[in-house]
Amino acid sequence: MKFRFENFGYFDQAELELGELTLICGSNNVGKTYLNYAIYGFLERLQFGFHELVINRSLLKEGMEHGVFWFDLKQFEPKLAESLNDYSDWYTSILDNVFSSPEGAFEKSKMQCLQEGLLPLDYSEAMEDSLQANGVNIHFQKNPHESRAEITVEAEEINSQTVGVLTNFLRRQIFNLFLNKKLRKPFVITAERTGIALFQKELDLSKNVIIEKLTSVKKNNIDAYSIFPSVLAEMLSRYPISVKNNIDLIRDLENIRKKKSHFFESEQANNQQVKQLLTTMTQMLNGSFQQVNGDTYFVPRKERKRSKVDPLPMYMSSSSVKSLLLLDAYIKHLASPRDILIIDEPELNLHPRNQIWMARLLAQLVNAGIHVLITTHSDFLVKEFNHLLMLSQSFPDRAKLMKRFGYSEAEVLKSHQVKAYIATEQHTLEQAVIDERGIQLDSFDTVILDQGDVTDAISFALDSP
Repeated sequence: MKFRFENFGYFDQAELELGELTLICGSNNVGKTYLNYAIYGFLERLQFGFHELVINRSLLKEGMEHGVFWFDLKQFEPKLAESLNDYSDWYTSILDNVFSSPEGAFEKSKMQCLQEGLLPLDYSEAMEDSLQANGVNIHFQKNPHESRAEITVEAEEINSQTVGVLTNFLRRQIFNLFLNKKLRKPFVITAERTGIALFQKELDLSKNVIIEKLTSVKKNNIDAYSIFPSVLAEMLSRYPISVKNNIDLIRDLENIRKKKSHFFESEQANNQQVKQLLTTMTQMLNGSFQQVNGDTYFVPRKERKRSKVDPLPMYMSSSSVKSLLLLDAYIKHLASPRDILIIDEPELNLHPRNQIWMARLLAQLVNAGIHVLITTHSDFLVKEFNHLLMLSQSFPDRAKLMKRFGYSEAEVLKSHQVKAYIATEQHTLEQAVIDERGIQLDSFDTVILDQGDVTDAISFALDSP
């Protein structure tokens, strides 16, 4: 999917196409997080489809009366382009809500999902789906390479409600055909994750305050309806949707830990790729998480010849542990191959060695089918991605080098999988070149070379007689 941004925070105009792995780089305060959060919100809401896509209800009613009818999906291609533009306009209009920003902050902004690669529709695969709801049984079947689908409907009664059920069902099929291969379920990990992991209990106090205020209102015979809006306005958190969702996730960790992600379902659990994911995550954490009476604890890995360390509550755990909490929960309990994982600064609070492990973990996720979008300042992260890109080529001693440095084929990246962008002083995004040596990002190299020059100059002066 490809996006265009206009008058969007730091950016006058920018275009960004999502790859299997997408990096947004740049100096501080240039709007990288704006793009991350905006794309997350766009994809999160887009999952629910185009509710305004017009389908002739009279024809559907007639088809329901016959019980079986043909439905040509191709007729909706022009309408889909229009619907995508309408959705982009609608999403732009609610950006203040997405970012919890002051009203009018995005008044001149525009975000658009471009149609490149989305149309014409691909009818090559078969489609089949069923629904039983509100007294209606629907069966949908489309053969490979055909645009027409056979619809079978059994309804206790044909009225506006049952026709509406069929209409929404068919909208979903059209939407799936349009974007199913392109659209991925987003999961976001924000840069505020360490604070959320630490202060989630305090954030929950706001709920108790609302209850206490409403109880006081009732005791004093005050009209609750008159004061309730002001109480909500007072207590409503001023966080972007992405941050709110991270808060909700940590709040629900006890239930989430009862689930198993795609990687840890029975048929996947012994897969070598899954074992490597778990090993890499453990390597970074040097321990594991557990839930005790609704609270999250970190259990450090026991070292040989040293006493076992008791589980640590979050407030006693390191910043790196708090930074990795959500990623650990995602991989073990929530991940699905049709996801896009969006992370603000995956290197946050990590030692350079762990930043390298992070790059390898993200590459493993990409090769397991999960797309990844990150913002980063980490030269270690980019350099490791470059190593993984270089290893995709054939050259003498490749196998020997991979064994020497502990790489596996599950970590190797190909250039067509990766897209990288740099925020420029011209207030736009510039796409980085990716060649046989990896991602070419001069901004990191320039700073490193400058530091080297300073070191050389000072060292030379110190060594001079």
